[in-house]
Amino acid sequence: MAGTCRAVESLRKAFDVAVSRGRLDLLRSVCFKGEKNLSALIRTAIPEPRQAEHWHLEALAYYWTGDRRRLFFVLKEMRSCGVMPMQNAYASLIETSIEERQANMAQATLVEALRAGYRMQDAACEEVFNICHNSGSYPGCCAIYEALRENGMFIESVYKKMVWLSGKYGDLRIAKDSFAELNARGIDSDEEMYIALILAFARHNDFVNAFAAFDEMRVKRIEPSARTWHTMIEVQSRVGNMDAMTALYEEALRSNAKSLYSLIEVHNAYLAGLYRCTSDTRLMEKAFKDISEKYGLEPNRSSYSIMIKAYVRSREYEQAKKALLRCIEAGIEPNYQMSTTLLSMYGRVGDVRAAEDLFAGLREGSVKLNSFHYSTMIGLLRRHGEIAKAMELVNSLNQMQIPIDEMLSASIIDLHGNNSSLSSAMEVFQQAPVRTVIIYEAIMRACIAVGEYARGVKFFSEMVGKNIRPRKQTYYLVRWEVTDASPICPRVLILKLVLTTGVQTCSRN
Repeated sequence: MAGTCRAVESLRKAFDVAVSRGRLDLLRSVCFKGEKNLSALIRTAIPEPRQAEHWHLEALAYYWTGDRRRLFFVLKEMRSCGVMPMQNAYASLIETSIEERQANMAQATLVEALRAGYRMQDAACEEVFNICHNSGSYPGCCAIYEALRENGMFIESVYKKMVWLSGKYGDLRIAKDSFAELNARGIDSDEEMYIALILAFARHNDFVNAFAAFDEMRVKRIEPSARTWHTMIEVQSRVGNMDAMTALYEEALRSNAKSLYSLIEVHNAYLAGLYRCTSDTRLMEKAFKDISEKYGLEPNRSSYSIMIKAYVRSREYEQAKKALLRCIEAGIEPNYQMSTTLLSMYGRVGDVRAAEDLFAGLREGSVKLNSFHYSTMIGLLRRHGEIAKAMELVNSLNQMQIPIDEMLSASIIDLHGNNSSLSSAMEVFQQAPVRTVIIYEAIMRACIAVGEYARGVKFFSEMVGKNIRPRKQTYYLVRWEVTDASPICPRVLILKLVLTTGVQTCSRN
């Protein structure tokens, strides 16, 4: 203890000398010289209540020994105790965090410094904001923006990026506030900022103000690009006014849209709008054909994807398949959405042969199949009694390097259940990446398939014990198992389960 007090006393003397000379760097050579248990040493030796110099002493000790995390919490604790940390402590910690690309530490320290009332350098604030922006931390960007506003600081680039980010995330309050602040300071808003504001209004279903922002942009003689027209056509389609949407589309085609997007995206926005507003596939076909025949553009992957969804919705399955083939013939690789939409379609209508042909074509082509493709195909074959073919697909998973996710695990468990192989189903259940309600339902179905009703009920109890919330379908499985397994009244058991888990079930005879 005496050695500890002497160490602290020597450091305090050095601290006093450094402060009197205005040379805090003199502390570097005496700052515990590699002492590991720094926190315990200081808190044992320094009496309570602490004076301001004691706090500064601890902060400097952590700074010189490079313990950034403890330094941050000491600075935060100082503020809570009414002691103002030195501005250069914040600045040094921010600078080090920027150098080490520690986005969270840099953002948290900057926010603490701004809330402490210090006006940090604009360049440092902007750099920390950009680190948060580039790392995708929208909450971090918002925290810096709010702290700057509280501190009365204005950085143009930060405010402009916040308009764009808040529009992207649908944060209407920040979008309006930052946009208004820029206008109040006489900074002209550009097209990107108006697009962000329009999107923020649209995502809150405030279509009146979305169109008002578009009109204001045109009053200011900002020429809409293809991206703006794309946005406005999408907004108008959400309103459901097909005539107004068509008028916007035609105006966009007449305009000189020098675009951030290519003009094909305007056509795709119109196709997507027609998909929302009408189920008339003939009207959509005409718009699709006009892209190439009337306007000389080539439909892209998004164009084909919208048309395939429209055909599937209207149950025109043959047309959907032809659209996919035309897409492949045009040299466009079908995307995930197109292929999964068609596979699901064949699953609903029970056309196993067509699904097999499509799956084989996708596997032989350049489309990268994923777990959804396999789980859909395995489920389709299982439901139609093609157990051997489904097992072949399961056996090919390792060779094709397909990751086994929740849905694929459930499909394989169901398959083993249908094949009366509960041990294999249990093996897949044990290897499932995450045990969710879907996985538990699958193993319960497998137990039902082989007559192991009591074991199925045990799985249900295990699921509830792990605080996994059952669904209505789960209770139907339990009712089936209990009814067949024991004379226990299923209604009494289900009522007890509902009361303990809080799930609403509907009656089923």
